[in-house]
Parts: sequence; C-alpha cells; structure tokens
Amino acid sequence: QADQIWQELAARQLPPKLRDQVWLQLGNAAFRLGEQTEAGAADLALPQYEQSREAYRVALVTRRRDKTLLHNLQVVELKLARLHAQLARRLLNEAQKTPSLPAAMEKLQAALDHQRQAQDLDPQNEQYRQDTQNIERQLAEKFVQKAAQTEKQTDNILKNPTPSAWEINHGIETLKTALADFQEAHALDPQNTPAEQGEKRVEEKLANLFDKAGRRAQRDARDHANWNPDAAVEKYEQALENFAEALALAPEHQDAQAGEREVKKELEQLHIEQGDKLADEGRRELKHQPESAADKMVQALDNYQAAQAVNPFNPTLPPKIEALQKELPDLLVSLGKKEQQ
Repeated sequence: QADQIWQELAARQLPPKLRDQVWLQLGNAAFRLGEQTEAGAADLALPQYEQSREAYRVALVTRRRDKTLLHNLQVVELKLARLHAQLARRLLNEAQKTPSLPAAMEKLQAALDHQRQAQDLDPQNEQYRQDTQNIERQLAEKFVQKAAQTEKQTDNILKNPTPSAWEINHGIETLKTALADFQEAHALDPQNTPAEQGEKRVEEKLANLFDKAGRRAQRDARDHANWNPDAAVEKYEQALENFAEALALAPEHQDAQAGEREVKKELEQLHIEQGDKLADEGRRELKHQPESAADKMVQALDNYQAAQAVNPFNPTLPPKIEALQKELPDLLVSLGKKEQQ
C-alpha cells in the first residue's frame, strides 16, 4: 500500500526536497517488498530490488552526498549481487544435470548472465569473479561440443569431388555456424585449446568449400559464355567472390589463388570479345539503324571498361576505349537532335 502511494506521488510535480524524499521512500518500500518476496521466490524478488535501486539512483542525481541514500544504494546492490549469484548457482547445478546439450547451454548462459551481474554489482568480490570464470569455462566446453557436432555434418560434402550447388551452400552455412560457436568458446575461455584448434580447422574447411563453390561457378560461366554472355559474367563474378572468401580464410590456398587468376583472365577475355562484337555490329548499323548502333556501341564501351577493371594493364584496351569515346559523342548528339525535332 505504501509502495503504491509513493509511486503516485513520484508521478506528481513536487518541490525538489519533497520529490527526493519520495524517491527515497519509494526505494525503501520496494526493498521491503523484495525481502518479503525473496523468502518464497528469489527470482521474483529481482524486479523489486531493481526498482529499489533505481529509485535510490534517481534521488542521488540531485543529492549525491546524501549518506542515507548512498548507504541504502550499497545495501540493495549487495543484496542484488547475492541474489544474482544465488540464481547463477542454481542454474549451474541444473545445467550440470541436464542431458540435452541445447537445454544445458541455455541454462549455463542464463547462469552466466546472473553471475556477471553479481560481479558488476560487487566488483570487489573475488569469489564472484572466480565463479564467473568457472561458468565461462563450462559454457565454452559446451560450445566446443556443439561446434564439433555441427562440423561433422559437412564431412561427406567435403569428401565429394563434385558436390551440388545446394550441398556446397548448405555446407558453407553449416560451417559458419560451427565457426561462430568455436569463436564464442574461445572468447569465453581463451585457454580452451580445442576451441582454438577447431576454429582453425573449420576455417580451412570453409576455405575448401568456398573454393569448390568458385570452381563450380567457373564451370557454369564457361557453359554460358557462348549463348548467354550476361549470365556468364554473373557466374564469373560469383566465382571471384567465392575465391576471395576462400583466400580471406586461407591466404595461401593454392587452388583458390589459381582459380582467381583463371577467372579474371576468362572474364577479361569474355568482356573483350563481347565489346568487339558489339562495336562491330554498331558500326555496321550506323547509317541505317543509328539508335541500335548507339546502344550497341555504348554496351561495347561498357564491356571494354569492365575488362580494364579486371586487368588495368592490358595494352589493347585503351585504344578500343578511346576510339569509341571519339565516335559516340557525335552519334549521340545527332540522335538527340533528331529526338528534339
């Protein structure tokens, strides 16, 4: 009843001194409620103690040296710390008795959250720090276990010399999940050797799968090159992205390095061939179909510039680009005047 009255008063416009007294008493009432609740259900008392703490902190904004407020705040923070630590121990015990890996990890994560809050509230407590590290180690072991299970799911895909696109993509996503779990384990416990080893192992496997994805995209690009150049370009670019992903994980990956060189050369050649074809067609159509000619010559220029972006050192490209850049302006101006008329 008192808590309700103080909350109603806290919502009103009051003189500063009276307002601060209201917040102090609101904190006191919430603290007493927390004590009563804690006897029956410790976890349900948390929000009441948090309310008490917040009320004291509000009052301290304008009364930073008030000894009563400072004392009360310290009392409630120590109470909260003990309560969080108690809940952490309970969850830790439950996790150790839980056979299901996901359920055990969920309980350990909740225990760690409580224990970290206890440590934040009472940073001088050495036992809290040790308990936090203990939970982190146990949770890291679970992450390693989960990651290892996930990693095994990709073994058959890696052994297959020609996996399907779906298998490759599925394997990549699966290994990314395993890698994230190994990294989480390593972050929780830097001394966890299996986590460090697993991280390196999965990165190597991921690089191999990205390389396989790049090679598959390269083969698809070659199949499309003669009858659908645009699709071939898209496949070549996809292959380059995959090889780049592989090399980011394993910079010395020889097949990915070779694949990247091959694809760049093939993509450059495809752009040049398309540029030559479109430029020739455009020049033949200049007199009778100037609109179509302009469109093809612009596309030819785009292809030459795309080839130059792949290989800036190709000496045959600048003359081709300069020739089109000289021809196109007059043609486009002529078409513009025609449209204007």
